[in-house]
Amino acid sequence: MNKNGKTIWLKTDVSAILQRVLQEQNKRPLLKKMNEAEILFFIEQKLKEREPFYKQANIVLNTKDINENTIVNLNIK
Repeated sequence: MNKNGKTIWLKTDVSAILQRVLQEQNKRPLLKKMNEAEILFFIEQKLKEREPFYKQANIVLNTKDINENTIVNLNIK
């Protein structure tokens, strides 16, 4: 993907991801029957598996630090 343009990793902490997933748990077949602890473990494992790929992004933005100015000042070309 980096060969064809800029990539951005919107890095989000596990607790924020968990809260989002719990809100839509019934729409996620893999997670439908899991309890909160199982979902948390699942998220942590998936992030660990995917992190080497995410780290290849040209830009890493921590979502808790993003605001309107962050996006405006990215200057992506």
